[in-house]
Amino acid sequence: MSGFLYFVPDTDVLPSKAYDKLPEDLRSILYDATWSHVFAQRGPHNKSGMIISVHPPKGGTEAIAGYYAKNQTWNAVEADDGSIPYYVGFENGRRPKPSDLQRPDMMQGHEVKLNDGELYRIPVIHAAYTTLPLGYRVRKGIPNLEIAPQYEELVAEGAKWFDMATSETAAGFSEMYLFACLILRLNYRVGLMECSLDCLNLLTTDNVSEIISVTLGFRDIQAEIEAQKKRATQADS
Repeated sequence: MSGFLYFVPDTDVLPSKAYDKLPEDLRSILYDATWSHVFAQRGPHNKSGMIISVHPPKGGTEAIAGYYAKNQTWNAVEADDGSIPYYVGFENGRRPKPSDLQRPDMMQGHEVKLNDGELYRIPVIHAAYTTLPLGYRVRKGIPNLEIAPQYEELVAEGAKWFDMATSETAAGFSEMYLFACLILRLNYRVGLMECSLDCLNLLTTDNVSEIISVTLGFRDIQAEIEAQKKRATQADS
């Protein structure tokens, strides 16, 4: 398949790593990306601007940078104020696969099959079972492992979701979708639009729950319970 294309209207061609010039939402997706680019005099909705084709990881395929209306599908990403800071596109019949979207440094985690039939690796953010990168903090001459500072807010958010799950507090499906997309973004260059029905159609009410369960460590907790039961059975026999 091939990766996503992005169209930023009313913008001149930007070199790779000119992240500060990109719309904020797009920066959160492409913060570790490099890309090919062209200026389209006439792009989606007859607007002019820059088209980005993200360089895929090894094993992925790059989409052709350019605007070819008959061969592509484009979706506008609408901001809160009704403006359209950018569009997400893909080649018809060649929707991106996980191998086209992976970040260079994939975090460890558990695989979950999503609605496109592909397996995606979901990191665990719950502190007791986390697969997030850890760093060392030294206190009184003793090094201790701690969550890397850039993930502290994410872990705090995960703790809130863990408390909600264990107290059987219901979350709305919109909240669940937003949180699941946030978790997917850790290992893949995707956002709300990319995961939606309009693009990859990755998420359903069922697998959103599974992503949240996995990232909060419930699969690990269940595995630990089963292991304890097995050890107890072996000890009794």
